[in-house]
Amino acid sequence: MHQKKNIRLRACAFKEDKMKIFNNDKHIEKIICNCCGREIKVENDILHEEIMSVDINWGYFSKHDGENHKFDLCGDCYEKLIGKFKIPIERTDNIELI
Repeated sequence: MHQKKNIRLRACAFKEDKMKIFNNDKHIEKIICNCCGREIKVENDILHEEIMSVDINWGYFSKHDGENHKFDLCGDCYEKLIGKFKIPIERTDNIELI
């Protein structure tokens, strides 16, 4: 039986890490895709495209036992990543977009 990993996916995260560049007022100025290095445009804390942010706490019996990994992917890199999956992702449509 596989152990569930503690994985949190966020459309956008406003906490500081190396992929996000903040100005003096603690507002995000830009986000860098960890895969391709492309800058994601941000104006007034609003992203001009979606990103996938991953924050995973690795547990026991993993190669990264006790480590926390964070990264951001632009939409293009996300599409390339899921295109390699042997089992397709589960997709559902949202009725309302916020």
